Amino acid sequence: MKRVLVLMSTYNGEKYLEGQIQSIIKQQEVDVSLLVRDDGSTDRTREILSLLQKENSKITCVFGENIGYEKSFMELVYISGDYDYYAFADQDDVWMEQKLSRALSFMEPEAGPVMYYSMMTQVDADLKKMEQQQELHKPLGTKAILFQNFVQGSTIVFNHQACEAVKSYRLKRKIAHDVWIPCLLTYIGKVFFDPNSYILYRKHEAAVTVKMLKGSYLTRFIRRVRGGEKVDNLAAILLEGYASQIKEEERIFLEEVAGYRQSFRTRMRLVLNPTVKKNSLKGTVMLKTAFLLGKVE
Repeated sequence: MKRVLVLMSTYNGEKYLEGQIQSIIKQQEVDVSLLVRDDGSTDRTREILSLLQKENSKITCVFGENIGYEKSFMELVYISGDYDYYAFADQDDVWMEQKLSRALSFMEPEAGPVMYYSMMTQVDADLKKMEQQQELHKPLGTKAILFQNFVQGSTIVFNHQACEAVKSYRLKRKIAHDVWIPCLLTYIGKVFFDPNSYILYRKHEAAVTVKMLKGSYLTRFIRRVRGGEKVDNLAAILLEGYASQIKEEERIFLEEVAGYRQSFRTRMRLVLNPTVKKNSLKGTVMLKTAFLLGKVE
């Protein structure tokens, strides 16, 4: 059986943690191990993890300081060992028993860096299916992927070659794993989408999520950008770490985005480019505003 390492970052997740871990350990047709990094929890999360680690040799826990979920998940990749495949997991979901084996069925015939992601089933705190479901999309092209995310991190599975590629360049800034890795693999590997769901994605008040500002969001965003807040320039990061692995025709657009400050004409060309957009009109306006103000870096 293929060896799969599941990477989980935890933070104050005592309520649902044990059930999620049990659903991971019960995965069928794979040899599964679990690497957990606790991001400075102050509830019983660390106590629960310590007990589970003593009971099961397949569970390894690292207890760290609070650095935020973005850095915590990426740190798990950097410290991961030698496995055939790797998967991300949130602390409060429930996995179907065939989740990992289904992912491997997409990737096993492929050579080189490969990533898989799937749909998810959104449920409430009691695992009841919610009426409104978030629709994930098929993989985006190399241009669109620079500006919008299309993957739920807890559905991502990737192979050994993809993991080695991620490890070869250590991020110097805070970027979420489910933004950076799909973007990278779109350029230097292959990305597969499964329209089926094998995960109950629990939405509840205590979930570690990015909360939207209330009130005039666009006005606040512009004020923050003018005050020095930056938007990550993924094109520049890709070129710094992986330029030699990216096709020449794709590098041309990356270089334009990375060096957009060189001329006002370049800025305007990006602002008017229909592929430079977010998933919503509001997000698109904010992104284009950041380009105009020179805050994408």
